[in-house]
Amino acid sequence: MTARILPALTVFALTASVTAAAAAPSSPAKTQGADDPDKVICKTVVPIGSRLGGTRTCQTRAQWAVLTRDSQEALHERQKNGYAAH
Repeated sequence: MTARILPALTVFALTASVTAAAAAPSSPAKTQGADDPDKVICKTVVPIGSRLGGTRTCQTRAQWAVLTRDSQEALHERQKNGYAAH
């Protein structure tokens, strides 16, 4: 179970930092399609502790939202229940 959660938490942490850096829109024209759930967004995911280049992952805005939500829920459950292997 831990082996499945750790990569998700890594992706969540990296997604949060990439999202925070790209949060400031430069013009109103670019933000009109910001709510389109089918827009494909590509992000480079670098494993924590790696000095090598990461992998580029492309998913729709809706898929990124699901991944973020699932990672947050997994982290919350781990914090609530402890980190012992089940």
